[in-house]
Amino acid sequence: MTELDRGERVSVDGIGSFDDVDCETFDVDGTCSVAGDVLADRVLVDGATDVGGRVDARELDADGSLTVAGVVHVDVVHLDGATEVGGNLDVHEVDGDGATEIAGSLVASGARFDGTVAVGGLTDVTTLTVDGVGRFDDVNADAFTVDGALHAGDVAADSFEFDVHDDSTAETVSGAEIRVRRGDHDPSLLARFVGSDDGTFTVGTVEGGTVALDATDAETVVGEHVTLGPDADVAVVYTDDLDADPAASVGEVRSFDAYGG
Repeated sequence: MTELDRGERVSVDGIGSFDDVDCETFDVDGTCSVAGDVLADRVLVDGATDVGGRVDARELDADGSLTVAGVVHVDVVHLDGATEVGGNLDVHEVDGDGATEIAGSLVASGARFDGTVAVGGLTDVTTLTVDGVGRFDDVNADAFTVDGALHAGDVAADSFEFDVHDDSTAETVSGAEIRVRRGDHDPSLLARFVGSDDGTFTVGTVEGGTVALDATDAETVVGEHVTLGPDADVAVVYTDDLDADPAASVGEVRSFDAYGG
């Protein structure tokens, strides 16, 4: 394997292997392995690339298969295919199509995933959008939109919008505006990643200002204004303003001020 000093451009057309890469542009068209780190202004991958260390760049554009054992610290990331990150993904913007797995945390201003995404650590993103299946630990976001299926720990988002296409779970959801509804049938790409269009969102506690829930099975719902659709099943609702469909299942209704959680 070859260790490279910083150069203007390093190109691989076919098969290549390096100890470390330090250059302006790292362009891979084929199959490449880097035992250590990749430091570059631009990283362009078309094919399959394995990096044993970290990736530090201004721009990362990967089409195919990319595996990074360490941290990815990049300003703008475009992913199309299968991506695995063993450390944290620390970016300004990330746009992922396909399957994205992040063992560590995800920190970003904007993140959009079309397909599947799994994050093992904290997700701290200003705007997070998932079209497909999202698996997260805890999530902090200003705006979190899901169209598909979701499995998460504690979700805190000023705005949380979820169109449910398959059975989903979360421990808690909190925010100023929370809306969950059954998603419309989608025969397009989304249908490849979810099993049905009649799933249920099972959640422990939902707490917000304005809360509108359908296709939801919740233990506790707390809100200044709460609307429940026909497919909502809630054990206890804390609110002084409840609009529940006659078909909704509601165990108890208590005053908003009675909530001590």
